[in-house]
Amino acid sequence: PTDSESCYKRNVLTYAEDHMNLDVKKVGIIGTGLIGAGWAAFYASKGFAVTLYDAKSSACQFGLNKAKEYLLFLQEQSLLSETEYNSEIFLFLEVKP
Repeated sequence: PTDSESCYKRNVLTYAEDHMNLDVKKVGIIGTGLIGAGWAAFYASKGFAVTLYDAKSSACQFGLNKAKEYLLFLQEQSLLSETEYNSEIFLFLEVKP
């Protein structure tokens, strides 16, 4: 790698290390298709308050429903405990068109 590439990598890694311990409790997801819904399910399963944003209200509802399906799948595959699934996990999901 060139000196500029090495410098860039060092700066990115330093930035990441400096910001890894932020006290983040809320996540906003713009776009509520399959990928956005997947991220919403992931973050909700980790206890983050998730707000889904999309220009179309119908798309928001699709994303919310898909995120719930993903969470159910995680529970069925024993990747999310039944207690976690039955907890207030769905209260972490919110939509805003």
